[in-house]
Amino acid sequence: MNGLKPEFRCADHEGLDTQSLADFAKMVDVFDGAGVSFASVTQAFNTTSSMGRLTLNVLLSFGQFEREVTAERIRDKVAASKRKGMWMGGAVPFG
Repeated sequence: MNGLKPEFRCADHEGLDTQSLADFAKMVDVFDGAGVSFASVTQAFNTTSSMGRLTLNVLLSFGQFEREVTAERIRDKVAASKRKGMWMGGAVPFG
């Protein structure tokens, strides 16, 4: 980067969906320590203001909640199918 220090990190919303809240908080702490701000291209927030950090944390919390609820529903569905005696994958056993 020719000795230049970055001041901003941009991402689109899809980049935020893949990270847990804890991982993203660690990344923002690293950015803060280096004097770098985070901004989204598709959302109206950045980490230069307290309101932007709040908005980002709320969005990430809802994303993590949605992933956890989806995982719980899948586990419950698999458990219910097993209780009914349905075969849950792989080759059908003989006998």
